This record gives sequence, C-alpha cells and structure tokens, in this order.
Amino acid sequence: YNHDLNHFLVQLPKAAPNAAVPVYTANIYLMKHIKYRFAVCDAPESTGELVITLYDQGKELISSYNKSTGKKYSSIDFICNKTGLYTLWYDFIDGEQGSGVGVVCMIK
Repeated sequence: YNHDLNHFLVQLPKAAPNAAVPVYTANIYLMKHIKYRFAVCDAPESTGELVITLYDQGKELISSYNKSTGKKYSSIDFICNKTGLYTLWYDFIDGEQGSGVGVVCMIK
C-alpha cells in the first residue's frame, strides 16, 4: 500500500529573461531501505509542466525530467540507501509559469 507522507503545493511565476528558473525547495527526511515515490501533477490552468528533482547535499540523485531526451515522468521511485535529510526541488520545464502539486509516498 502507499503511505502518503507529504503534499507540496507549488506555484511559481514565469522565469524572467536571463534569470534563473524559479524553484520551490523543501527538505525531507528519508529513511534507509525504504522505497519512496515522488509524484507530480500539474494544475489544469498551469502552462508549465512540474518537475521534481531529489538532491543529497547538492548532488542530483533522481529527476522526473530527463533533459537529454526531453522525457517527463509523472512519478519516480527512489530506494533510499542512507537515512538523512534530502532536498526536493520543484520547478517548471523551461521556467514556464505554473502551479501543481508534489506528493511523496512510502511504498510498501
């Protein structure tokens, strides 16, 4: 079964020209040997497509968007191999304006 841990409501403006893409970040505590699912869902009126990227101390671990192929996933699974604090980055592809929701679940 899925055990819902967290919801993140993400609403970001369109990126200004030549500026960094707006990002919503959140810290999350993950436990070793647990499988997590990170899902993203765009609001109907959203022009942007929401992306989740998981970082461990600044190192990218997994993302729902593959920049090289342009493929976007609505959810990604991650098996944690180290208990600790991780950072979630939510942003919209190409810095588009958007709103959506990110959900984190534990998978049993």
